[in-house]
Amino acid sequence: MTAIISKTAFVTGATGFLGTHLCNQLQEQGWQVFALCRNPQKATELNKEITLIKGDILDVDSFSNNLPEHLTAVFHTAASTNTWFKNNDMQTKTNIEGTKNILKLAQEKSVEKYIHISSVVVFGIHKTLTNITENLSKSGADSWINYVKTKTAAENYVLSQNKLNSVIINPTHIIGPGDTHNWARLIQMIAKNKLPSIPNGAGSFVDVRDVAAGIIQSFHHGKPGENYLLGGTDMNFKQFVHTVADKLEVKPTKVQLPNFLLKAL
Repeated sequence: MTAIISKTAFVTGATGFLGTHLCNQLQEQGWQVFALCRNPQKATELNKEITLIKGDILDVDSFSNNLPEHLTAVFHTAASTNTWFKNNDMQTKTNIEGTKNILKLAQEKSVEKYIHISSVVVFGIHKTLTNITENLSKSGADSWINYVKTKTAAENYVLSQNKLNSVIINPTHIIGPGDTHNWARLIQMIAKNKLPSIPNGAGSFVDVRDVAAGIIQSFHHGKPGENYLLGGTDMNFKQFVHTVADKLEVKPTKVQLPNFLLKAL
């Protein structure tokens, strides 16, 4: 009887918030998962059946020989995501050069599809939710925020390389179990009644488990060269804060601040 060979996936950023959920869902769906970790000791939430690969996206040669000769798919989630990152040079290197390295690796491994995890910010920082679609121009290229600019540049580079079946995923604001940074910090401040004010603006909030599931579906159904926005419930930040406060049974603040003061969080 011929053995059934499972699909093989290489996931970067595997110990991150999204990467962990993606790896586990892939493994639970029968994929053989190779998870890239800079520090395997942080991989405590990954299913034990997942193969850990120690390495860094800026030094692919240090781990490429530990991967199979052929991979079904590469899921590139690793990135420097801090909007207020102080070391722009390192963030630029991670987000752009790191992407180029992983894309080259994907080509060498003859992948069937390369899934690039980008962000909604490539379409610009919008004050409202009106008409945000995949058809918008990528105004993020002109942003003064290095994270936005480098994510846009990385995505554009991927799309310029037509040798691979590349799909671009643009999640909105990701929330859910396992988050220890990002929106979890704001939620913790709400829970402890330490949120001094509510930032202006609005967003689309989506569960990390739904994003991971959508990414996997993009392997099966995504069209090469296409962008896919993965979003959830649309609300302004005041609504978000009040919804969280209601669930936690605490009293929310009513004061609002300009967006640039978000970095104080």
